[in-house]
Amino acid sequence: MKNNKGFTLIELMAVIILLAVIGLIVFPTAIESINSSKEKLYKEQVKRILDATDSWASSNDNSLPTGSSAVYITVDTLQKAGLLKKEDVKNPLDSSEKMDAKIVIYFDSEYNQYVAGYCDEAYSEYYYTDSEFNSIKAKCDSAEKVSD
Repeated sequence: MKNNKGFTLIELMAVIILLAVIGLIVFPTAIESINSSKEKLYKEQVKRILDATDSWASSNDNSLPTGSSAVYITVDTLQKAGLLKKEDVKNPLDSSEKMDAKIVIYFDSEYNQYVAGYCDEAYSEYYYTDSEFNSIKAKCDSAEKVSD
């Protein structure tokens, strides 16, 4: 009687097919989870930038617009003011890219307050409605840069 130790070809094929099926189930879920985390972090980064903008506006009220005009600042302005650290503004959606979109500030007469908006089309799909983003984009396009 022969004593063969090892696996048959059928057993090996069954294991490989089983691993492939598990991979097909797990891989898309993992990718979706990673992308969801990046989007959430992106929103948090923009919120941090907008919070820093509010602080900047409180300290620089003489630079704020009057009437229907708008001004914009950059992330560099916030960094120079000491309100953001360099590592706080990396774009998690594209790690090689710095978040450097305009940050527009304007007076909203409907709510009787100043509003800050982040002018990045990539961000609009995660946060603003289409009409909100169109309004902010129009303000971004017409805004004057605040001198550093």
